[in-house]
Amino acid sequence: GLLLDGIERVYVVVEPDKGGETVRSKMMMSSVRDRIWFVDLGKYKDPSGLHCADPDGFEAAFREALASASSAAANRRGCASRWRSEWS
Repeated sequence: GLLLDGIERVYVVVEPDKGGETVRSKMMMSSVRDRIWFVDLGKYKDPSGLHCADPDGFEAAFREALASASSAAANRRGCASRWRSEWS
């Protein structure tokens, strides 16, 4: 976490495939997980793909994706709640 000290939010683009789920799982175990926000770009693998698809609309689409990002902390709490309810 030293490289990320002082950074309030760390945005991680999650690819729409198995690799993206692997990244999400690993980030949930990271020491900075409480500052991680997962970004979903829909069918696009990364920001470059989003930009290539619509260069003129890229900035607005990317800002919207960042605004819609979900926090790893909330995801972790949701997983814990689901686990508790399944085992109660």
